[in-house]
Amino acid sequence: MGLLAFCPLKAMCSDSDSVTRPQLHGSFYNEAIIGHIYQGNHRTTADFPHTMLSATLSLPHDWQITFEGEYRREYREGWWQNDFDANYSTNKLYVSKGWNKYVNIKVGIIDVPVGADNSQGPLFTIYDPEGETALIPMTWHEGGVAFYGEAGRWSYTVGLLGYGSKMVSHSKWLGATARAEYKLSNPCTVAYSMYAGATHYGELKRGGFDYLRHKQVMYNALDMAYSTDRLGATGSAIWCTSDNACALGAEAGYDLVHGTDEDHDIDLIPFVRLDYAHLQQGNYMQKGTLGVNFTPWSTLTLKSELGWYKYAQQNSYVTLNISLGYTLEF
Repeated sequence: MGLLAFCPLKAMCSDSDSVTRPQLHGSFYNEAIIGHIYQGNHRTTADFPHTMLSATLSLPHDWQITFEGEYRREYREGWWQNDFDANYSTNKLYVSKGWNKYVNIKVGIIDVPVGADNSQGPLFTIYDPEGETALIPMTWHEGGVAFYGEAGRWSYTVGLLGYGSKMVSHSKWLGATARAEYKLSNPCTVAYSMYAGATHYGELKRGGFDYLRHKQVMYNALDMAYSTDRLGATGSAIWCTSDNACALGAEAGYDLVHGTDEDHDIDLIPFVRLDYAHLQQGNYMQKGTLGVNFTPWSTLTLKSELGWYKYAQQNSYVTLNISLGYTLEF
């Protein structure tokens, strides 16, 4: 079914067969988003462009070079964010070497696979799920080295992370990350992931998470994914040692038309999502989302969703977002 096909930019791993000569493949994704907030003085929001370029260069002897860059220009509070450094992010840039399906290694700017969105790739919603974004960075990446592989129904990633500086003497070790997945059955996977390390460097520092009051922290996360030709569902729970912050999220969507047209990959997926985050004493967020994603063919997707927000000691409000995105593969 490809329930995630409308957000196709997942990194390509280095577990493919060895090639005899260099091969480059990847994809380019571009998206425009328009939204409305039903409260406040500046109600219109927009994202344009939101662009992602993903590429993998496969080399002989099971070597690969992987890159993923993202640029998002936002319109908020009546003005455009035009600072390139703030808008652009190199999500991945690493060299990987594959030995067998059990043990592989990657070194460079690597992904930190904590939570559902950071490991499974984009979910149904237009924006990253608020339950997870309240606690952890999305497309979380750091410099480091990681080993990964699979055995039977198990797959794993174990990494050591660091913060690079122009002066090598100022570079710091951040901490460690790990993820273990178990495939219960063909459509269902469950996973545990974690990060233990510093908060005053790297993406946690850049994200400006106010609830992080300590220099060292640990995240523990459980998530699951269920996907058949028509039905898809994910769920996640994240807990942080800082103020016992936690987040819960779950979503489900059903493809009404997949497989009805043999000549075209058409998807029409209504979905629902619920998010909850508790950050500090008396500080929480709740959100419910109803949406529809329509893919008339594999490279084009139209999404629309209605969201309901409730923050502690604030009035609830509603948002409406619509996006149009397309993908070019090479």
